[in-house]
Parts: sequence; C-alpha cells; structure tokens
Amino acid sequence: MADLLIKGGRVIDPVQGLDKVMDLRLGKGRVVEMGERLAAGGADVIDAAGCIVAPGFIDLHAHFRQPGHEDEETIASGAAAAVKGGYTTVCVMANTDPAIDNEAGVEFVRKMADAAGLCDVLPVAAATLGRGGEQITEMHRLRKHGAVAVSDDGAPVRNAALMRTILSYAADAGLPVLDHAEDPELAGDGIMNEGEVSDITGIPGVPQEAESVMVERDAALAGLTGGRLHVQHISTGASVDAVRRARGKGWNVTAEVTPHHLLLDERKLETFDPVYKVNPPLRPAAVRALLLEALKEGVISAIATDHAPHRDEEKELDLLEAPNGMASIECAFSVLYTGLVEEGRLGIGELLAALTSGPAGVLGLEDRGSLAAGKRGDVTVIDPAGTWVVGEGGYASRSSNCPYAGMRVKGVVKATVVRGRVVYGG
Repeated sequence: MADLLIKGGRVIDPVQGLDKVMDLRLGKGRVVEMGERLAAGGADVIDAAGCIVAPGFIDLHAHFRQPGHEDEETIASGAAAAVKGGYTTVCVMANTDPAIDNEAGVEFVRKMADAAGLCDVLPVAAATLGRGGEQITEMHRLRKHGAVAVSDDGAPVRNAALMRTILSYAADAGLPVLDHAEDPELAGDGIMNEGEVSDITGIPGVPQEAESVMVERDAALAGLTGGRLHVQHISTGASVDAVRRARGKGWNVTAEVTPHHLLLDERKLETFDPVYKVNPPLRPAAVRALLLEALKEGVISAIATDHAPHRDEEKELDLLEAPNGMASIECAFSVLYTGLVEEGRLGIGELLAALTSGPAGVLGLEDRGSLAAGKRGDVTVIDPAGTWVVGEGGYASRSSNCPYAGMRVKGVVKATVVRGRVVYGG
C-alpha cells in the first residue's frame, strides 16, 4: 500500500495542542510525519485545502444489531454509516440476539468487521450472561478474544452487590465497565422526562432521579473496588455532579454524552413523534446547558452517538409502543458542528477532543486519538464550509430513524482514512 499524503489542511490535534495548516504523511498504517510542503514522493495525495484534518473519530457507544436484528443494521452497514460520518473506531454494544457474552460472540463481531473492511469495530461484551443481571461473564477470556469493555447496556445492573463484583472482576481483567445507569423501579413505565411536557401531554414521565441515584451508587462502588466506571449517555445535572465528585476523590469514573442530549430537548415530544423517543429521555433545555458546560469542563470526557437503528414500521407505532432509539452516526459530527461550533457554544478543538482523544482515553486506546508520529493512521478530513441535508439521497445505515432528517447542516466529511487507507471519500 502506497503512502498517503494529506496536503494543505488545517491540522487540529487536541492532544498536541496543534492547530496549523500543514501536510500529513501516513505510511504502513501509521502517522509518519507532519510538515509544510512535504514532497509526495510517490504517495497518493488528498488535497485538503480549506479542510480540517483531525484524528479519526471514536464512538464509544453504538448498536450495529448483528447478530439477531440484521433487518435493522448489520456490522457492515453500520460500519458504512460510521465512515460516512468520519468514524474510524466504533464500540458496539452487546444487546444483540444472542447477547455477546462469550468468546465466540466477540470473535464473530471481529470477523464480520474484518470482512466489511471499513472502520475498526470493537466489541463491548456483556457484563452478565444474557445481560440477565445474575451471573457475571468470563471477563478475562472476553478480553483475550478482543472485548474492550463490558456492559449490559440497555439493562441496568439492579443488584448493588453484583455491580460491586462486576467492577472488581472487570478491573482484574483490565476492562472498564460501561454503565447503563437507570433505576427501573423509579423509571417505571415512563416514556419521556417527568416534568412540564409530560404534565401537558399526559404521557408517563421518567424522573431524572431514576438515572442520578444509580450514578451515585455505581460511582461509590467504583471508589470501593478501584474499578473503572464509565457512565453512558449521561443526561441529568445530578448525574454530572456525582461524576464530578467521584473524579474529585480520585475514583476512576468517566462519562459520555450523546449528540441528542446536547442538541434536543423534551419539547420535541410535544409532537408525539416516536423518532424523539429515547432512553434516557430528552431533558429540559436547562439540562442541555448543564451537560454542555460539563463537557467543556472535562467532567464529561466524550460524545458518543448511542446510534440505535430501528425499522420504519417500529418507529411508526404510536409513542407508547415504539422502541427507544435514534440513528445518527453518519450525521453526528455535522449536527454537532452546526448546532454547537457554528453557534459559538463550543470550540472546534473542544468538539474534536470529545470525538477523538476523550473516548480514546476512556478505553485506554493509546494508539489512536492523536496525529502524533507513530500513532495509527486514522484520519478524518472535513470540509467545514460544505453543507448537506441529512437523509437527502438516503442513508448508509439500514434504518432511517434519524431525528435530524431534513436538516441542512454544515461540515461535510470529505474523507475517512483507517490505518492509512481511504475507506470513504477521498
């Protein structure tokens, strides 16, 4: 494979504190050098003039549905959607059918990703067998066969003693625990955030405490065990406070926030449109502001899509019956760039850090998240002035339950490069 020279782009690498127009050379799947007016020397060339050149995006939280729900997404179609969105590494959750709770399941994900030949798809294995919340999985074996974390995502671990054991065993295996923090008894049959909009519509609500009390519990257990706890799709101010306090005590606790919890709020449910139904639910606008401030502060380490594709006929059910989830991986950067950076609410460096070095740090992926020499040749090239309409011309994903459909956004992914090979655009 020939070297790849990305010429004349605005190279932004938050890890190195770098923001400068220069050239970037990749060779043998790694970053070789950066500099001004580098000679091509037989390398393939991408003209990045006017573009941003960033480390490849890393998604800590996505659902590619395979095995079991290939009508909604496959590893191949999910990977195609990911690289369209600039993602070079995606962590996929274990709530498949069957759950990814053994070595064969982990190896299956790896093999399907290799066959697709697009982005790096990293399996997150179940923390308990069948995600049933009763018996922990063989975490050492799971890691040996390629799992990068454990999680019963989509289902909370109800039993505090079991969660303590999970954190201890995972720490011994060198794996973080990705935490779906939800008290199901408090959440009950709620559909949306409990508050003004649920009162007006009469739709059952979920109190914010259904999340925050579990974040408090699990953060305390991380402190007790020394385990690595990562709070998924954080969505309340009290949850943020719990993470902040835990980090202040030196506990190994991190958190992620989704694009939809940063950009959308509970008033979207006034339309009764199931495309806005998600778990945890969209919160009030004031909470969106708190989450953004926590991201800027560093209490929240990463933005993760929680890409959750569903068939059209499922999302066309009424609000009470439709499943939770939004598909957004192929437009996540653009909607965040448009809604946050272009509006002056977040710097481009801050956004890129939350998509690259932040998630790399959560999982300890030391070979990516930066464009320093020797790192993996994973690069995303973005035309910040380019515009497009989300969903126009269809989706790379097999599903179209995207809450941003029809929205004109800025920030077009011009090229996605994985290990020095162009897998999208060019």
